[in-house]
Amino acid sequence: MPVPQISPPGFLDQHGVVVALTPVLLCLVTAAAVWFIGERASTRRLTAVRMLAAVSLLGALVLQGLFLLPWGAAAAYSEALGGGWIRVGWLVTGTAFVLGCWSLWFWSPLRRGVDGSAAVWCLRVALALALPVWSLPVLVIAVLADDRRASGERCFLVAALAVFITAVLMPGMTPEHRWWSTAMVMFVAYWVVVGPWRLPLAAAMVAGVLSW
Repeated sequence: MPVPQISPPGFLDQHGVVVALTPVLLCLVTAAAVWFIGERASTRRLTAVRMLAAVSLLGALVLQGLFLLPWGAAAAYSEALGGGWIRVGWLVTGTAFVLGCWSLWFWSPLRRGVDGSAAVWCLRVALALALPVWSLPVLVIAVLADDRRASGERCFLVAALAVFITAVLMPGMTPEHRWWSTAMVMFVAYWVVVGPWRLPLAAAMVAGVLSW
């Protein structure tokens, strides 16, 4: 007969969720810190701020990589976390790690020929880490906002679709259906986006589908 499940005190049942979100949260905190410090000072201070961001982002990627160890989070969790909104596993966790490394290099303001603030750099890495593991279609809105070459009317329609599915349909879905819905929105966004975000969208979509 089924045994009733008792949630441990102190929200210990949400420990896996906190662990899974730590790399993304570290990137977001770094973005806020860099924005607060500012990048409008001398060239020496600008370089120092960007190096600080780079060290913090590398730390986030190291944490993400540790999830892939044989005794890490990818092996410890076989079901979706946080009520089905977050998934941890070899495929999605590995995809997040690869996309995080790619975005760290691709959008680095330390690389020659790349423009942009360190705060935006941190936000892009956080988004790349989140796309494969969060079943939130509204994440594509951040992708559309960062792709300045995409059509405004199409972006609005995709954003409206993402909001509708996330806020209206997904609360009553099973975890598996949430991931399929997220993959569908990513598929639509893939054909709207023009810039380099097409690669993360495609990778996150494939990883989310194959993980089921």
